[in-house]
Amino acid sequence: MAAPTIPVSTDSIQGSFVDKIDIGVDEELTALRDRVDIVEAENAYLRATIRTMRVVETITHNHERLTRIEIERQLASVQESHRQVREDFKKLKEFMTSQFGYRS
Repeated sequence: MAAPTIPVSTDSIQGSFVDKIDIGVDEELTALRDRVDIVEAENAYLRATIRTMRVVETITHNHERLTRIEIERQLASVQESHRQVREDFKKLKEFMTSQFGYRS
């Protein structure tokens, strides 16, 4: 892409001054292009970071869900075991009462 030039038409200005203006504009355009490249790279990095965070959130959500299901399963198992122990204790108590006349 050709750099824009600033035309100056005055007899008292020499050609070297016009060259300096062209060089200054070229340098400024180069600096702007570099800044655009940096910003584009930063944007790409941020987009990748956001995608990574979404993946992590999805995985975390799935792990939380599976953990909750497992905890609920274990709680149901403990509750069933507790119910069974109470039932067994009741049967033992009834047996002891019928066999030995113990009352509590």
